[in-house]
Amino acid sequence: MEKHKDFWNLILVGKWNKYILSPQWAAKNIFEEPELQVEFPLNLDFPLRYTSLEKNIRLLPAEDKVIFVPLKLDDECLSEVGKLTNKLFEMLPHTPMRAFGINFGFSEKDNTELYKVFNVIDNAKLGEFNCELKQTCIIRRTVYDENNLNLRLTLKGNEVLFDFNFHYDVKNAVEAKEKLKDNIVKNKNAAEKLLQEVYGLSYDDIEQKKRGVV
Repeated sequence: MEKHKDFWNLILVGKWNKYILSPQWAAKNIFEEPELQVEFPLNLDFPLRYTSLEKNIRLLPAEDKVIFVPLKLDDECLSEVGKLTNKLFEMLPHTPMRAFGINFGFSEKDNTELYKVFNVIDNAKLGEFNCELKQTCIIRRTVYDENNLNLRLTLKGNEVLFDFNFHYDVKNAVEAKEKLKDNIVKNKNAAEKLLQEVYGLSYDDIEQKKRGVV
């Protein structure tokens, strides 16, 4: 099992004032650094990207959402994302919000046992109809530890992707701050526990495969 970096982020859905969230303001009030690296997208519909090279965290501010992206997929960086998010909530407490999501992704390749999860009843009949299956997705909407957990499993070629979304409905930044707490690392641990106990996956598998054990 490996971490899939494209799925790791924290998304804050609401009505944000992107003009307040300038690179200078974010550097001073959120990151507490002299300056941030700023990247301009080729597509003007996409937000700017502010990156702290010191903290290894990226911020993407837009009118409908603000996204924090950890560039290092470890507990230290995830905890720092939580601290920066709390600063944003404290600086803009009256921002209307609808929800926030804590997201993680993992992948597993060449696992024949895992492929069995995707043996849905119509596979054979689709094949008889000359349909070549390119990708299969299974979406599970669950409640875990009294919170909404949305899990998407995708089989594409020889790779299975796990996309975890821990979803929280909120009304404003004050409520979001209360619900966020230390849940980023806590939810990451829950995702890894689910992968191990439900699907039999762990990071040890990677080292074993390198050594030719499995």
